[in-house]
Amino acid sequence: MHDKLDDFVGVINKHLQPLFMQIRKGTDENDGKGYYSLVR
Repeated sequence: MHDKLDDFVGVINKHLQPLFMQIRKGTDENDGKGYYSLVR
């Protein structure tokens, strides 16, 4: 599942590149949960 999600995020990031934006994955230091954020 994660491989497909990573591929999907990669495709989205290619389209966001001209806008100087990207989706990044991060992990919460407190509970260890993973989150995705749109960053500029």
